[in-house]
Amino acid sequence: METIKLKYPIEVAGEKITNLNLRRVTVGDLELMNKESDELGKSIRLLSLIGEVAPEDVRKLDAHDFSKASEVVADFWHNCGCVALTDCKAGRGIPLAALGDQAIGVK
Repeated sequence: METIKLKYPIEVAGEKITNLNLRRVTVGDLELMNKESDELGKSIRLLSLIGEVAPEDVRKLDAHDFSKASEVVADFWHNCGCVALTDCKAGRGIPLAALGDQAIGVK
């Protein structure tokens, strides 16, 4: 689990949220993510699943914090040693939705 300190906190159910806890991505998460039709929708869905927050709350994130969360998810994939991305040089900042479409396979 990785905790992201939000630079721009959001309000959820009347409570100020300053951190977002992201668990590791599962195959089931990828399956659900890929049901979305567009790239941004896929990213929102995946962050909602692994952050255990509603998609509406992910939409409240500032773009800076959304990008930071995207980096953490990309790092999960980069460091796990089980899959490769078509563009490993992308490293940080790779769109979350690209993870489902660009995963090459299992080592």
